[in-house]
Amino acid sequence: MKKWLKTLHDDQLENGEIPHVSPNVLQWYHTGAMWSDVITMAPWYLYRMYGDKSFLEDNFEAMRKFIARREQTMQDGLIASGQEYGDWLALDKEILV
Repeated sequence: MKKWLKTLHDDQLENGEIPHVSPNVLQWYHTGAMWSDVITMAPWYLYRMYGDKSFLEDNFEAMRKFIARREQTMQDGLIASGQEYGDWLALDKEILV
């Protein structure tokens, strides 16, 4: 995971955007919820799982840049601009049989 996280933040743009896949074979960037959030979630959960602070230390700058970019797309704590997938995996829609 450390090698992949290094690849992920090496793929990160200077403005904080994260690609949808890493290594970034698609060359497609934007800060999309739940896909790009991995730059913050993976180091945190790996730290929680293993107690290894280096997951946070090694990725802190990439995490900070991503959050700063994410905040640029928000108003009043909600995502207000950018390309987002939305709730396309929601399981709350009633299915007619």
